[in-house]
Amino acid sequence: MSNFPDPTGGPMIHLNPVSPTELNLSFTHLCGVEIIWDNITQAQINNLHVDECLEFIKCAYCLSHLELLDILEPLEDIFLIPVSPIKHNELISLDSHVSGVDSGPLGIFFNSITLPLLKNLKIYMTELQTEILLPFLKHSACHIIEFHYERIEIEVEEEEEIMALLELMLFLQHLKLKPAPWKGHSIGNILHHLAVTYIQDDINDPNGHFLPNLELFHYLSGRKFSWDLLVDTFGPCSELKNVHYWPLKDVLIEFKPYGDLCKDYICLNLMDHTHIFSFISIRGVGIKVDISYTDPDSCKTFDLYQFMTRPVKHYPNTTGIELTSPSVSEAE
Repeated sequence: MSNFPDPTGGPMIHLNPVSPTELNLSFTHLCGVEIIWDNITQAQINNLHVDECLEFIKCAYCLSHLELLDILEPLEDIFLIPVSPIKHNELISLDSHVSGVDSGPLGIFFNSITLPLLKNLKIYMTELQTEILLPFLKHSACHIIEFHYERIEIEVEEEEEIMALLELMLFLQHLKLKPAPWKGHSIGNILHHLAVTYIQDDINDPNGHFLPNLELFHYLSGRKFSWDLLVDTFGPCSELKNVHYWPLKDVLIEFKPYGDLCKDYICLNLMDHTHIFSFISIRGVGIKVDISYTDPDSCKTFDLYQFMTRPVKHYPNTTGIELTSPSVSEAE
C-alpha cells in the first residue's frame, strides 16, 4: 500500500476487511487503511510519520518482526505521541534504517516503546547515537541475542559509548558491526574487552564480563589492529579444547581500504610465526577465524593465509618482511 494522499481529504483503502499476517505500508497514512490488525506478525513500514508508527504498534499486538525505513516527524493531527511508553509483548525482531542525519523521529519512537521480548536488533544509521538506544535497552530490559549496527560513524571519543551499549547485552550471541570505514575506527578496544572476559575466573558468571555469551563476531575494519589482541581473545592454545571454554566460535574481520589508508594494511604482512601457529591451532579445533583483505590495487579479496604471504614490496614506498605461512605439520 503506497502513495496515499493526505488523511484529511484522501479516499479510504477498503479491503473488505481482510486479516493479513504480513503488511507493507509505504508513503501512506494509517487512518486511511481499513484492515483487521489482529493477525499481523510481520510488517515493513516505509516513510510513515512516527505517531502513526506508534499507533500501528498498538494495533498490531501480535507483531513479531518489524522493519522501519526512514520514519518521519510526527503529524499529531490524528494520533498523539503517548505520554508513557507502549509495551509490546510479542515483538522479537526490529530493523531500523535511517538514511539521513535527522534522528528526531527515531528518538521519539524508541522513547515511546518498551519491548521486553526483543531479541534481534538491527540498526542502520549514518551516526552513532547511543543516547537513543541506551535508555531504550534499559527500560525494555530485553535480552538481545543478535545485534547488527551498520554505517555508523564512530569517532575515537565515541568508542566508550558503543562499549557502554554492548555492556548492556549480556546475552548477546551474534554481533555484527560495520562502521563507516572511511572514519578509520579500530577494532582494538572491543578485542581487548573480549580478551579480558576470557581470563575471568568464572566465564559462566555474566556479572562484570563483556559479552560472555558471544558466539559470532563480524566486523568491517578501516584500520590495523594488534594481532596479539586477536590471539588473546581465544586464550591459551592449551585451553581451546576445554569443554567449559567460552562460546566464541566464529570471527570474521573484513578490511577494506579507503583513500590513503592502504598503508595501514601493511600490518597484515607483519605477523610473526607465533601468531601464525596460534591461528592454525585455533582453526584446528573447529573455531572459524576468517580475516579478509581487499587489495587496494587489484581490488581482489584475499583471506588470512593468502595475504600473510603477500610480498610487502608490492606496495610502493614501504618496507617490511615477507612471511611464509608454515604448514600444519610444522605447527604441530
